[in-house]
Amino acid sequence: MEERKMHYTNKRGDSKKVKYFEGSISRSNKIHHMNARCKEIGSDVESSSGSNNIKLLCGHPNSSEQIVFKVIPGFSVDKQFYNLDSSLHDKHYILRHNWQKRSILTHNKYNFTLKEWLERNRDNWCPIYRKWNVNRPTEEAKKLIQCILHAVYDSHSKGIFHGFLHHPENFFIECNRKKIKLVYLVYENMEPKTSIEKDVCQNDMLAMSHVIFDQILGGRIRKKYPEDLEDLWRLLFDDMSFRNWTIIVDHPSLWHWKIRFHYIERVWMQFLHADKNLKVKMNDSLRRFPGYDWKNKIPSNTPLERIFNNNFYRSTPDELFRYIRVVRFHYKDPNVRIDPQTEADYLEERFIEHKTTEVCELLLVYLHRMVCQLGIEI
Repeated sequence: MEERKMHYTNKRGDSKKVKYFEGSISRSNKIHHMNARCKEIGSDVESSSGSNNIKLLCGHPNSSEQIVFKVIPGFSVDKQFYNLDSSLHDKHYILRHNWQKRSILTHNKYNFTLKEWLERNRDNWCPIYRKWNVNRPTEEAKKLIQCILHAVYDSHSKGIFHGFLHHPENFFIECNRKKIKLVYLVYENMEPKTSIEKDVCQNDMLAMSHVIFDQILGGRIRKKYPEDLEDLWRLLFDDMSFRNWTIIVDHPSLWHWKIRFHYIERVWMQFLHADKNLKVKMNDSLRRFPGYDWKNKIPSNTPLERIFNNNFYRSTPDELFRYIRVVRFHYKDPNVRIDPQTEADYLEERFIEHKTTEVCELLLVYLHRMVCQLGIEI
């Protein structure tokens, strides 16, 4: 008779291990007796006094790591069943029996196609930025778009062109628990190729743009995008887009807001400590940034205006760079005098990142492009 181990937690929260034999009823049966039968997969069950708190730990034959399954109880007619979610990439089915001999079937919910993801996620615009009257994608949507860009770039860099990326079924999403980890291209929904290689390459870029901006973000009709997101859209439609991959795959419009916030400081420190030759090149690049009167975009009667008035700035791109860096690094200084009653938002990094970005929405795009072109490591 096969011996197995079962973990459970008693009412006091003490964790114990109980041995039981298949077909027998041990003390742990009174809590949740569940016998996991997996092909070549060993398993432990963690249960608690609460009927809704169950966890299955399984080993995988192709991996030394344990896989954690989240167990969600439910009911189907008169039979109880459990849905178990895991992060396994391959399809897996684990048949489990409880002590009342009711069958339980698991299925993988963490990996799916883009089509399935779109069915679950229809509004992919961040509500926080919507409150500030700005359209920016959610962090999950941005991560998904980044992974799609990397998947197509990886394929194109190997000279492999898909040709049918307008099908959302051709993007397979792999997740680490509930966070998007990777996107793979699927070569199943294909039609005979008749186009020459250059056309297929350009078709991939146009199809990818359609997937990103029309299917994930819901289309550009009646939707004003921030200028940096518009820049990404233009790059994907550029006939020379294959030359812009280093800029596209790590585009600032898709960065997490914390990375956007600190990027200015990191580039500034590189500028301060650059050798003479690099500093000349960086100065030349800064001077080539498209010029406009950025001072007029500073919101009046705000901490941003007070910081501006406390220093002297010229209307040049390099002075814009300096000003944004000063605001992000010194916005909590006492002399800024932020009123916690009426200006509480200005005490938050995310809001400061948003308001300083509004002064010049393309500044990060220009800085990132300069860093890529000069080969600067940030």
